[in-house]
Amino acid sequence: MMRLKGMLAAAGLFALLTVTGVAQEWTTPTLHVAVDRALGIYDAGESVEFRVTLKGGVPAAGLTLDYLIAVDGTEVLTSGTTMLGAETVRLPAVLERAGHLQLVARAAWPGSQISGSAGALVDPEKIEPGLTEEPEDFDEFWQRQRETLGGRLAVTLDPVTLNTTDIQAWRVTVAMPEGNPLRGYLARPAGAQPGTLPAILYPHAAGVRASQLASAVEGARLGMLAFDFNAHGIADDMPEDFYAVMARELAGYQHRGKESRESWYMLGVYRRLLRALDFVAGRGEWDGRVLIVSGFSQGGAQAITASGLDPRVTAIVAAMPAMCDLGGCRAGRLAGWPQPVPVGRGGECLNEEILHATSYFDAVFFARRSQAEALFTVGLADRVCPPASVVAAYNQWPHERRQMIVRPGLGHAHPADFQQSVRSFILAHIARMRQDQEQE
Repeated sequence: MMRLKGMLAAAGLFALLTVTGVAQEWTTPTLHVAVDRALGIYDAGESVEFRVTLKGGVPAAGLTLDYLIAVDGTEVLTSGTTMLGAETVRLPAVLERAGHLQLVARAAWPGSQISGSAGALVDPEKIEPGLTEEPEDFDEFWQRQRETLGGRLAVTLDPVTLNTTDIQAWRVTVAMPEGNPLRGYLARPAGAQPGTLPAILYPHAAGVRASQLASAVEGARLGMLAFDFNAHGIADDMPEDFYAVMARELAGYQHRGKESRESWYMLGVYRRLLRALDFVAGRGEWDGRVLIVSGFSQGGAQAITASGLDPRVTAIVAAMPAMCDLGGCRAGRLAGWPQPVPVGRGGECLNEEILHATSYFDAVFFARRSQAEALFTVGLADRVCPPASVVAAYNQWPHERRQMIVRPGLGHAHPADFQQSVRSFILAHIARMRQDQEQE
């Protein structure tokens, strides 16, 4: 098999193709890519049939379709060119081992290029992380981080005026021993009594943005003590141009200092996560029983990390989580975002120093330590958080109550039906925990 460097979407991977006999008045169509099984899950050696269909108008001459099927984001299994017209193009592929297959199809259209993608998992329960053993002092390192945070919290709460009387909210600042403070929004049902509310934390996906008041309010409307906090400890409720400036200043933050576990920018993100857990668990309204962490992408990674570091966490939602299988290059596989370890043309690891430093943050090792129920989501066309990296972390989960929602044609996104599944999972967890308490 030919090797690929980096993501399937790398520039120059596909040549811009010409279309003949296409009238300019045609509406730009779309490429619909699917597999022949709804869940996209196969056994090793089984044929996976990718199906490419042109939607929204077919020119008489058809389109020239360029396609590529890759394994684990690093190997080209097959590629080629064919014609696409009114009939669905069927492209078979076979993988003889556990892993992830992804087809990317592209064609030219006057003034634009159209594309589509879908994926399949082969023997997913056998996908193992690239690094199978964590550093010997993994637990000691994170215990030391907790200890250096200290036990006492210096908290500032500023009431926030809402256009409703059934929810109360505050802007929160919690001091940190070093670096930016923890900042976010706390919300609860109005007049909540001590010891009555399950709690939920909403850590953020990658990027630079303010904490989201609406997210905390939504959690409160579900009957919870809810805390939404931004990853960087930056000020909330500032003008938009402030965040534009911060985004420029923090561009590429995910790679800053990654040569050392002590200097990697993500250490500050995770230390604020630990402080957020302590803040919420220290609130009098918390029922002392249900503590949920729910996040997407980088936020999903923080959810996994929280449950691995804090036994008070009872359930997590890891929607297309980042930071999974950061040592994927050891298996010749594309690692999870932010793919911190430089790799060679064959996907091999090129920097052992970075590999070791970032392994202290690999979600795989936090997953092994979790005592929480879990809901994962994965899109098999995801090019940001590769599906095999997510599955590698999921396979380490020890709790019997775990589930994964799989979508073969979905990229890095959190659509409305996924969000509804998340709400249902959270409410079912709360109900089950309350029932267990009543039976004690």
